Amino acid sequence: MGFISQWVRRVATHSRNLMTLFKYNANLWKYNCQKALDTLLHGRPQQTKHIPFMITSKMKKSLYSLGYVERDINKMTPSEAITTINHCTKKSTKEPALTEVQQDNSTGRT
Repeated sequence: MGFISQWVRRVATHSRNLMTLFKYNANLWKYNCQKALDTLLHGRPQQTKHIPFMITSKMKKSLYSLGYVERDINKMTPSEAITTINHCTKKSTKEPALTEVQQDNSTGRT
């Protein structure tokens, strides 16, 4: 008697699993067909433009490889960083000329 009840439970569990799997695949097929029909009738949806709001560590690594240092990266906006990375703009090796205020500070004059 124990064997038969175990067998019945196992068959019931398998049939529930098969039914769930069938429903999942039917819904997936329905969804994919609706998306394909929508694309066919209305064309591809326009992609939205992404607005960067932070410089990620991956972006920082790319900027480091282009010759930028932490100080330069901290001064950049996220959109400047993306533009720099996309155009592979390496940092110029020339140091900017010191301004009069910086020169006064370096000599100790006020």
